[in-house]
Amino acid sequence: MRFKTIVWDGRDVKTKEGPKFEVFAFAQAPDRSPVTIQITDVEPWIHAVLPSDISEPMVPVAAKAIFDQLVKKLERDDHSPTKYETAFRLPYYYYTDKEEPCMKIHFKTEEAAKHCYNLLNRWPLYINRVAYKLQPVEDNID
Repeated sequence: MRFKTIVWDGRDVKTKEGPKFEVFAFAQAPDRSPVTIQITDVEPWIHAVLPSDISEPMVPVAAKAIFDQLVKKLERDDHSPTKYETAFRLPYYYYTDKEEPCMKIHFKTEEAAKHCYNLLNRWPLYINRVAYKLQPVEDNID
């Protein structure tokens, strides 16, 4: 089926399984009939640049420890991340040609992703009494 998307809207919805994020796309088919598409297998995410003092071989270990700490900090509000990925990449929207170690952190809901984004923007995470300040640089929240 071919269609032209006019507008899309992502939002948290309550389901029998609990809250989750869904995307609704409102479109028009070639014959001008309206089309509405509901996408239910989407997870909001944020990218965060890891501290530059973490050496490349230690990135997987540090990322796992950071993820575990985020789960612990956010589980009280049922905002724990669901999974993460690491990569050396250029952060979008920043004028640099240096690849940085980044984490892409996934969540069940938009509210959970916003909570984590705000947490990382304001406070360092303490792991074994060492402060790790992550810099959130992009997201798909809005």
